[in-house]
Amino acid sequence: MELKKIVLWIGLILFMSCSDLFINEECESNLDCDIDEVCENGECENSIESNGIDEELDDDEDDDSDDDDADDDSDENEYEQMNSENGEMESHYLGQNCMNCHTIGETVEGIFTTAGSVYQTDLITSYPNLTINLYSEINGGGELIKIINGDGLGNFYSTDSIEFGSGVYPAITDGSSIKYMPQLTTSGSCNSCHNNTITSKIFFP
Repeated sequence: MELKKIVLWIGLILFMSCSDLFINEECESNLDCDIDEVCENGECENSIESNGIDEELDDDEDDDSDDDDADDDSDENEYEQMNSENGEMESHYLGQNCMNCHTIGETVEGIFTTAGSVYQTDLITSYPNLTINLYSEINGGGELIKIINGDGLGNFYSTDSIEFGSGVYPAITDGSSIKYMPQLTTSGSCNSCHNNTITSKIFFP
């Protein structure tokens, strides 16, 4: 009888010892847990696995962030920012519609928002180094929306964002006199109309 009691006590002790391996310890803070555990929801949990998962998630988020940054940089630098300047001699194709090439999808240096050519009154000789102003109202009224400097070959162009809205009124100046376009335009592709077919070439004065 005594032997049976001893065996039962030993079995109970072994059972309690083994159950500790499977039952999480209760805790109030990380100080109540082992060094490789953290206190979560009142119980000590193994921190190695959870940290490993968190680290993998962080790595994935970092990779996604890097990819997004790379895409943003690629979009931003895909096309060169360009603005014509007085005295420059780098443009080409005087009088042709610049937007035929300088548009999205073409292998060019810049995507123009406005571009054109200016001639002297003979409509043959280019007029270099002028300035084109875009106004919100006729005859230079309202807001001066954009200033574009013509280059030394008579062409002007810009890749800057321009808000055409319901229309803008262009003007040409050499600094001492100014010539206003009486009609508004909603397009910056000046040579597509000013080609001596649809309407006269742009000329000054």
